[in-house]
Amino acid sequence: MLTAIAVLSLMMVFMFNIAGQSVRAWETGGRRMETAQAGRIGMNLLASELRYAFAGVATNSGTNATAVFSNFATFVATNGLPGETSGSLAAVPGSQSLFFISPVGPHDADGGVPFAEIGYLPMFITKRDGYQSMAGGSYSLVRHGFAPGSTNLNYQDFYGRAGPTTNLVTPGAEPNNRTPLVDNCVRFSLEFASTNGGAGSISWTTNWTSQTNLPLGVLVTMLVLDSKSAAKLSQINGLNVLDAATIDKATNDTPLVQSDVAARILREGTTVLRRFVPLVNSAYTK
Repeated sequence: MLTAIAVLSLMMVFMFNIAGQSVRAWETGGRRMETAQAGRIGMNLLASELRYAFAGVATNSGTNATAVFSNFATFVATNGLPGETSGSLAAVPGSQSLFFISPVGPHDADGGVPFAEIGYLPMFITKRDGYQSMAGGSYSLVRHGFAPGSTNLNYQDFYGRAGPTTNLVTPGAEPNNRTPLVDNCVRFSLEFASTNGGAGSISWTTNWTSQTNLPLGVLVTMLVLDSKSAAKLSQINGLNVLDAATIDKATNDTPLVQSDVAARILREGTTVLRRFVPLVNSAYTK
């Protein structure tokens, strides 16, 4: 009887262990599906706006006659964000920001469709800010867009401003134009495709330097963390933004040591989303 009880106990421990692993796998799969769905919604919006981006130099007419730079501008994240002075925001290491013009603005009184500034900025929000209305200690892919009906230059589109780089984002006031699009986005990176001179030959670069020319298309990559893993990361890392090397470990095969707690959370809870967005107004497609 004692032997039978011992054997039965071992079998029950084994079965409960399998059941526990199955439940954890089910929960992990559910969180990944939820994360992927939320990321795809953001990716769909980005793709729909980016697809019709244009770039070049035009001239306004009438009383506001001035050179207009229709920018297609990308920035590699540094210690700060382009034109950003708020102490509650930080750039996400290893990420990029993208600004472009797209015909997605609201219809005006004459039935026309104005072109609008669109920007996508990966941000780490260090504290809750009245302008942002975003939760502190979190990552977000933020959509920078126009403020309909505003007559204040600070809330209008940047393509009508003087400089394509120095004044791309007006400090201070621009956060009013920003909306969290994809929560827990810990990396946002871009690769640009263009023809390489030969028929059918395509070259790729991670840095598009020409602001008045468009690439053939853009390969967009997002690393999105599920909400439970994001909560764990916030607990251990507080209001500190992760360094690029730690974020890199989420998608590579670097062996992790015991001290790599943040990297382990990222590796277990991150979903990678990619989409290639062709640009219909690119000269390469003509």
